[in-house]
Formats: sequence, C-alpha cells, structure tokens
Amino acid sequence: MGQKKPFTIEEARRLKDLLRAAGRCRDLALASVAFDSALRCCDVLALQWDRILDASGSVKGRVTIRQQKTGENVTFELSAKTRVALENLAAEEGTEGFVFPGSTPDTPLRGRQYRRQVKKWAGLLGLPAEDYSTHSLRRTKPAAVYRQTRDPEIARILLGQRSLMATHRYLGLGQEEALAKAREVEI
Repeated sequence: MGQKKPFTIEEARRLKDLLRAAGRCRDLALASVAFDSALRCCDVLALQWDRILDASGSVKGRVTIRQQKTGENVTFELSAKTRVALENLAAEEGTEGFVFPGSTPDTPLRGRQYRRQVKKWAGLLGLPAEDYSTHSLRRTKPAAVYRQTRDPEIARILLGQRSLMATHRYLGLGQEEALAKAREVEI
C-alpha cells in the first residue's frame, strides 16, 4: 500500500493532451483542477460553480476555499488552460451546483468514481494503476514545485497544511534527502 506516487509534470501534461484529444471535457477539467489546486479528493469533488465563477460568469484565476479536513482556507490559482477546460465544461453541462456532479446534479461525483478514474488515467499513460490515486494528483504540483525550489514551505502553503513536518512526510523528505544534501558539502 503506502504513499502513492505523484505524476511527473510530463505525465500530467501528456494526460491532459490525451483527454483533450479524446474530447473528454469533464475528465480534462477534473484532472486540470486537481493538478492546479492540489486539493484533497473531497474538496475537489465539493467544488461548486458559484465558488469558481466571478460575477460576470467567467472562471476566476484565483480561488479560495475552506478545506473540509482542516477547516482552514486554502488559495490556489487556475492556469489559463484549466480555465478554458472549465469554461468548456460549463458550456457543455451548465453552471448550477457542483462542478463535477454525480448521478444527480444536486450531489457531487463520488470519491470511489474519482479514484477509479485516476486508475484509468494511469493506465492510459502506461503506468501501473496501483501506484496512483487521487492523492497522486494532489501531490503532483507541490512535489514539482519542491523539486524546483527545494523550499518545503512553498509546498506546505500549496497543500494548505499547518505543519512543515507533515509536508516533509507528504513529499517523502527524510533521511535520503538529508544524506544527499550532506554529500554536497565537503569538509
């Protein structure tokens, strides 16, 4: 079992390209929002149109929501491509209620359905499905940002976590990272 892998930036981009080419509007919007927001499954699925649309009906570039698990606010930005994916979804399905509705418009997509979809996406990329979950999407951007900046505080903020120690565990930082850094210092 254990912690699931994040997608690489290349894998995330390839997935979005495949979904776009296949005309999978909802899947493209779901994956795009999940990658951009770094939200937990429950928070992605709870998103409602009135939280992500501005007064003129356009998709906001920056969104703030209250996380279900912690009760803390977290702010994230939606890329231009994600905003287009959401605008296409809105044109196709409307902007009432949940962004990603379940079997009825007044209920969100169920977590189990979302988890199954992520497994299918991993398979579409030729990756072992058992290595990926909805948390893989949550971890993708913060892990990439951390690899680029080496600043766990930035990743902590993106994840909306209170504790830097939790972020270290979440990103898989620990002894190996410390030893790698120690090898760089010659005394």
